[in-house]
Order: sequence, then C-alpha cells, then structure tokens
Amino acid sequence: MNPHKSSALATADPSKLPRFLAYALPRADNDHESRVKTYEGFTVHDVPLGSSLSFLDYDGIVLFAGAFEHLDNDQWGLPKMICANSADLDLRDRELSSALQHGKSVVFLVPHLVMRIDRREVNPQYDLFRRFARNLKLAWFCQDEPCPFVESFTPEFREYVTRFGTGYVKFLGATSQEGAFKPICGSEENIFGVAFAGKVFLLPSAVPQSRPQLEQMVMSAISSTIAYRKRMSSQMPAWVHEFVFARESDLRTDLEGTQKKALELESDIDTYTDLKGALCFQSDPLVAVVSTLMRDYLGITLTVDDKCIDDATLRDDQDNILAVFEMKGVKGNFSRNNVNQVDSHRERLGVAANAPGILIMNTLMDAASIEDKDQRPHPDIIKKAADDGVLLIRTLDLLRYANAVEQGILTKEAFRHTILNEAGWLRVEDGKAEIARG
Repeated sequence: MNPHKSSALATADPSKLPRFLAYALPRADNDHESRVKTYEGFTVHDVPLGSSLSFLDYDGIVLFAGAFEHLDNDQWGLPKMICANSADLDLRDRELSSALQHGKSVVFLVPHLVMRIDRREVNPQYDLFRRFARNLKLAWFCQDEPCPFVESFTPEFREYVTRFGTGYVKFLGATSQEGAFKPICGSEENIFGVAFAGKVFLLPSAVPQSRPQLEQMVMSAISSTIAYRKRMSSQMPAWVHEFVFARESDLRTDLEGTQKKALELESDIDTYTDLKGALCFQSDPLVAVVSTLMRDYLGITLTVDDKCIDDATLRDDQDNILAVFEMKGVKGNFSRNNVNQVDSHRERLGVAANAPGILIMNTLMDAASIEDKDQRPHPDIIKKAADDGVLLIRTLDLLRYANAVEQGILTKEAFRHTILNEAGWLRVEDGKAEIARG
C-alpha cells in the first residue's frame, strides 16, 4: 500500500500510532481550532501558535520555517519583520533541543523566506528554523524564483518532492553524504532538502493554497519521514553497536554530561517560567506565585490569611503586623474599590488606619502582549492610593523589581523600605524604581 496515500480514519488503534504535532501551520487569523486527524500509520494533532501542548509529548513535530515571524510596518509605515510570539518561540527552542535528545522526528517545511528587508538582514532570532540553522552553522540562501526541477535523492521522499518540493531555499555546504547533514533532494547544482542526524528534515515547500492541500502536504512529509527513518534503522541491526570506537565512547560520555547539564538548565528555566504566572494568574495560583516571588527574590515572607486567600500580612518576630497586603488578578486596571478594600482589610485586622497597605494586582489579565499589559494606573487612582496610604504594585513591576535585584541593580533592603514607607504607585522600568503619587 502506498505509504503516502491518505486513507479514511485508520483502522489501527489511534492510541498506538505515532503521534505528530503539526505546530502553527498556516491558517486564517480567526481560526484558533485544534484538530486531530488519523491517517494510515500515524495521527496528526494540528494546533495554532501559542498552544499549551508540548513538543515533548509527541513522537514528531512538523512546522513551517517562518512560522514565528510575520511582516509588519514600523512607525513610518515601512515594512519590518517581527516575531509573532517571542515567549513561545523561546519555549519551543528549548523543547526542540530536548526532543532531538529523545530521538523524536522534526520536519521543517521550508517555503520562500525573506532574507533582507530594506537592505537589513532579518533577525535570525525571530524564527525557530532560523535559530536552528544558525546554531548548527548551516548556511542557506533563498532565491527569488523557485528551481524549475527538484529531484529526490531518496525513494521515501520522491512523492513529496514531486508534488510539493518547490525549491526556493538552497542549503550551502550540505552537498556531501559525509557529516551530520545528508542531502534529500536538489538539482544538479543545489541542495534544497537535507536530513540532520537522521532526525531533523528540512524539506522544500510550496506555500499551501488551500486547507486540503496543506493537509496533503503535511501528511506526505510525515509519511516520508517515518518511512525513511524505518529504512535507516532496519539497515543497521542493533548488535553492530556492540563495537564501539574509542572516540565514539568519549563523545557519548560528553553527550551524557551535556544532556545532564541541559536538564539542570531546563529545571532552572522552569523556575522563571513559573514566576511569570504572576502575569496571567488570579486567586490562589496568583497568591502562591507572588508569595514565592516575594520570599525568594525580595526577602519578604508573607503570612497568607487562611479564610480570605487574597489577604496577607507581613509580620515581625513577635507576630506583630507590619503591613497588610491585598493580591488580586483583574481584567481591568486598579480601581477606587480596589484601594478601598485595603482600608477594609486594615479595619478587619484591627490595625491602625495608617498602617502600610500594599495592593498587588495582576492587571489587564487578558492582554495579548507585555506592551498591551504595560498600562499605568489612572492618575486619580494613584493619587487616591497615595492619600490613603496604599502602595500600588502591578505584578509586572514586581517581576521587574525581582529581576533587578537578581542582577544586583536594586536591593531587597530597598524594596522592604519602600513597601513599609511609601504610598502611590511603585513603577519599575529599566532597572529603576520610583514612586508616582498622581
């Protein structure tokens, strides 16, 4: 049976088939739907950019080169390339490294890619394909016109290349069968498709003109990849690895050390990822993240109210209340009612009306970017907070302060002094902290 031919839903148990994540494929702007489709021999889970699904939960990943970037206009109306989601790109970059360590398949479909805009080179950090090629020192060049004839060098990719292998991007220095990069397809003079370490496949691609064509393209690329890897593994029986070169043994030892270090780095990075929950959480999860951030990075240990989770206090060694805290996540910005709730908290605890009150809020929870989220409180609200002895702190400013402390720019002592003695709005930007009072 033709491995490239799509079938109706496969008769095999889908739970036992290889699972591929089709990530950030081209789709309409208003299309945020996730789709699962089973073909003959594998299942494809098609999700949009920014999905919570991990590369590591699948047997393989397929995506387009350029998936994380798009053209925009600068303030003068001139074209510029921007990264569509830098936080997600950083996450996928790390996941890609881990996926390769676990032997997963990665397929980049490579269409025409812009190299320069107004004589400026496109930032190689704006897309996963560009990062991958740069990290491995794989030189490439995008032609203005496609190669009229691209030939498959391997039988498994012949049908894909014949139907979809539009050769715009040629790979330089990948013309030999030696080394980590193996040519998959090309012309007499150029290479348009390569395999790296038998795991990553860079395939020439047309720009899909319809949803059905896109699905056929992805299905064909995955089928080819599975067939290629199966043939390569069957040609090499497991017992041959009983013979080990001395240099190979050294390299494997180095690899184990690198993988261990990578896991340690991943764990450290995950710590910071968890802290960023302060920008999107509310209620109990927000209080937990803020409490951890305050304790571990700013030297402030809060006592959280068991009955009212949004309430907390800072106490001295004799359990005397030094300051009262309110922590909330809201879709809007600070309001008069939010400030009044700090006064109510003081009254409920029976502390003096002038006791320091700190209102920590994750404002604009539904913002689509840091830029959208970075909105100052209304001046009237800042003035009311200053008059009422309340210090307003956005979780964004809290993270910025913690970052500055970690860099040695600001100090924990200064933060403690600020929350106990200042009122208004604590604004943090570019490593500088200041108090606005109106």
